[in-house]
Amino acid sequence: MKSLVLSIFFLVVSFQAPTLKAHPHSWVSVLTEIEGDSQHIKGLKMFWTFDLITTSDALDGEDLSEDHRQDTLQNLAAEMLKNIKETGYYTRLHHHDRPLAFKDPKQALLTLEDYKLTLQFYLALEKPVALPATNLSLKVYEETYYVDFLWLQVDDLQLSESFYADCKFKLLEPQTTTEQIAYAASLEKDAKGDSKLGEMFTQTASIDCL
Repeated sequence: MKSLVLSIFFLVVSFQAPTLKAHPHSWVSVLTEIEGDSQHIKGLKMFWTFDLITTSDALDGEDLSEDHRQDTLQNLAAEMLKNIKETGYYTRLHHHDRPLAFKDPKQALLTLEDYKLTLQFYLALEKPVALPATNLSLKVYEETYYVDFLWLQVDDLQLSESFYADCKFKLLEPQTTTEQIAYAASLEKDAKGDSKLGEMFTQTASIDCL
């Protein structure tokens, strides 16, 4: 994969670019499905759709001919997950402020539609959360804010077809101050970046399931 794409083309550049900027250079639209059964929340299914430029970078030089397209996309999907494993797949789920651990996804699916790539993968919880489960909070972010993950609307948080709990979702926008914004802007030329920017500027999904 190429440079940005190298880091996972979206999650990518933040790992390999020589300098880090305080504002995002890659945009990812997120859709999340909550998976579970009648008694537990078991995990999260993620659908990450990348912007046109990121998609173009990721596919530059790749063989998308009919005979090799599926293998190419599957190899890219595996590389993307490998590149973000150490970050916890950019996904932070807390229950009553306690972080929950995920198992490593065993397989990812990468599709190309309308000139945009979508990465789909499932994060199973190490320990399922018993219902009712309230005060759950979910964030998806890359620490230096090189990549901007965004639920465009609250309907981008959904329940899987097999999960019948009564869940309510809220999207909380980041409440950044003018001082924090000025600080981020001041890091424009800082090659070291800042590992707190991502969380500072990301959304929080509030989840309550009965």
